[in-house]
Amino acid sequence: MLLAIRMTTNIRVLVLAAGVLGAGVLGCGEKAAPEAKTPAARGCREGPVGAAATGVKTAGQAVEMGAETGWAGVKNLGRAAGGLVSEGPEGAEREWKDGKEVTRGEAREGKAEVAAEANLPPCPPR
Repeated sequence: MLLAIRMTTNIRVLVLAAGVLGAGVLGCGEKAAPEAKTPAARGCREGPVGAAATGVKTAGQAVEMGAETGWAGVKNLGRAAGGLVSEGPEGAEREWKDGKEVTRGEAREGKAEVAAEANLPPCPPR
């Protein structure tokens, strides 16, 4: 009985794998990409409504970036305090400098994301 259950499970796995592989092979044909319908999908903003939506998204990303950078700063402070306890002032200074670079990296990454959203070009006329 146990052998029959194992065999049926193995057969199911093989059939599933063959189906996935077959679907992947059949889906590999050359197809033209469909034209993007929405301005966001085309990578542009359209009219005053699009400009307002871009402004809202940019503000949201800026808030998110600020929160992430602030959290990185809090973690840096905790690491520096841990370095102070475990290794004294030299350890705290080393942990602070290492964490400072991580926090700066978070801020730069967020800045790039916000700038990309803020600089979304207007859509060309159709």
